[in-house]
This record gives sequence, C-alpha cells and structure tokens, in this order.
Amino acid sequence: MTPDVWWSLSIDVPRRVLALLERRLAELGRTSFEQRELPGGAARVLIYDASPAALAAVQRELRGPGSGALRGTLRFELREVPPDWALAWTAYLEPVALTPAITLYPRPPEGAPEPGALYLEPAFAFGFGEHESTRLLARWLEASCRLRPGLSLLDVGCGTGVLALVARRSGAGRVVGVDVSEPAIAAARANAALNQIAGVSFVQGSLAEVEGEFERVVANIEASVLVELAPAIAGKLGDTGEVALAGLIREQCEEVIDRYAAVGVALTVCEDVAGWCSLAGGRRSAR
Repeated sequence: MTPDVWWSLSIDVPRRVLALLERRLAELGRTSFEQRELPGGAARVLIYDASPAALAAVQRELRGPGSGALRGTLRFELREVPPDWALAWTAYLEPVALTPAITLYPRPPEGAPEPGALYLEPAFAFGFGEHESTRLLARWLEASCRLRPGLSLLDVGCGTGVLALVARRSGAGRVVGVDVSEPAIAAARANAALNQIAGVSFVQGSLAEVEGEFERVVANIEASVLVELAPAIAGKLGDTGEVALAGLIREQCEEVIDRYAAVGVALTVCEDVAGWCSLAGGRRSAR
C-alpha cells in the first residue's frame, strides 16, 4: 500500500564535501536522493521516506563519529511533504541514456514503443533508473545478453524492473525479477506491460521464492545487503554462471569481493565511475 504521507530530510552541504556526503549516504543504504544547487557554493540533498524515524536515524548517523569530515558542516531539516507532491518530481525528469542502445523515457509512448526506447512510470520510492549504479549494470547486461542471446537472467532486488527489461530487450531468454516490496513488483509488472515486453516474470519475496538456477545474476543493492545475500546469490548461479553487482562505492568493494570469494564466486571491479563501482565475475570452479 502506498503511504498517505511522505517525509523529507533536507541536508544543506558545502559543495567541497558533497561527494563525501553522497558516499556516506550510500554506506547508510541511501543511494536515491534529490540534489539542488544553492547559492554561495552549497548544495541541498533531499532524501525521502514514509517513516520520519528512519530519516531521523540517518540524521543521527551523519552527525556521528562515522561521518568524519562531514561533522559540523551539515544543516538539517525534517519535514512532512504533502501526498500529492509524491510524484511531482516526475515533471522535471528528462530522458536518460541508459546504455549505448537503450534510452529511458519518463512518460508513456504516444503509440507503439519505439526501438531503443524504454518507457517507465516513475515511482517515488524507487527513482527512475537514472542513478549511476543502474547504468553500470545496464551496460554490462546489454553487452552480456547480446554476446549470448537466450541466456537466463535473475535480477535480485529488481525495483521497478529496469534491469530485467533491459536484459529482455537485449536478447535474454528467461528473465525473472525478485523483490521483497509489493509496490516495486506492481510497478515492474506495469512497466513490462507499458513496453509490451513479454517473457519477464516478477516475484515478490525472497530469493527462496525463485526456482532454478540462472546463467546471469545481477543485483543493484546497497553493499550491506549484497554481503548478506552472497550465499543465496551464489546458490542461484549455474556451474558457469556469471554475476554482476552494483550499488556500492569504491571503499566497499574489498569487503564484497572477499565475501563472494568465500562462497566460491570470484569478482573484480568491472567499472568505476565517479566513485560508484560495479563488480563482475563468476564461479572459480565447477561445483
């Protein structure tokens, strides 16, 4: 059920430490946020949640010792936002070049979907797919699926289905997206219908709800969850399966690589863009 009320945490930050703030938010699992320019060399970052307590917890963490040089430089304001504002941000969205062959559009097509276009109904809680982590995995997926048409693909934490739809558009065979969020699965199914893309299924629940193994597994989730899910993700890989992960910053790569090595999956840094990284690799040996 969509919440009736949303809350925002506004964080004013000097631009000289904006990158530090973005990385600290990523460590706290907050990879989706709005950014606005302010006069005098400052910026405003806004994050949203249905729970004011969750946002207050973020504020406490940012004021704590784990935030290093950020401490004392940030100004906060926690406030309620009207329910009709929840999707007002979509009016300012522009098309996003997701991969060399696919562009995201934030509005439905006037007729049949155009080749190379992927139309998404933006969802307030999940963003539009414009984050760098999404583009990192989308590029990897497109190349992998075009190299081996018909391969099977599992998108873990699929959100609104962006990566699953990219895989299917790029030639994947069986494609499954899984997410614990009911609104995410509803949005993913709606986006598949909007783009007239068949052959994709979306499952609400944990990885245990998904049957079988896959030739490719992707996950665009914060690092702590990637670490937690390592055994389950490894268990969904076929003997020659490959995995690609994103949603993490440079400083988190070593921990994630070590955790997956412990479950028999060898990963290396695939791309590193503006501090955001993707990891890719596969089984070190057949089981």
